[in-house]
Amino acid sequence: SLLLGNGALTTADVRNMDDHTLIQAMLRGGEGLGEPMLTGDVLSRKLYKRAVFSSPHEIEMEPDRLMGKEDEVAQEIVDEAGVDDHQVLVEIPPMPRMEETHALLDINGDYKRLDELSSFVGTIEKAHRDSWRLGVYAPPDVLEEVRRAAVNVLGVRRSVQTSFLDNDNNW
Repeated sequence: SLLLGNGALTTADVRNMDDHTLIQAMLRGGEGLGEPMLTGDVLSRKLYKRAVFSSPHEIEMEPDRLMGKEDEVAQEIVDEAGVDDHQVLVEIPPMPRMEETHALLDINGDYKRLDELSSFVGTIEKAHRDSWRLGVYAPPDVLEEVRRAAVNVLGVRRSVQTSFLDNDNNW
């Protein structure tokens, strides 16, 4: 990725930056974030649009197998879509974990995990995991090419285009 080209930052570093820190890093350019065209687009609010925004149930590959592979996935999409490297952004956030649901409880000297004692905890844990989304973003002028390529590369069963989220972009 051109954004992280010199290896000084990882995608996790960028994801954890607040807006101010990210903009400052992009303006300095010394941390691998100085792609002039992208920096200008961000500052002028010409932001990338959502090509794919999928839950774990909507992609063929297990999300845990994708973690940390944003650059490789982006490159596959770039190659298939025939667009420039800087025109595809891939976000693969960590899967939500609810470690507290695995807490051990002492039940009359017998230790049991909380999620083993309550079906409600399992339901909450599943809902939490189901909130995870993988995102692929692109400029409006190549959005359809990137969407088609991302759907193919990731094995998306249903693209974001059919989601209520894209039916009205005015909110």
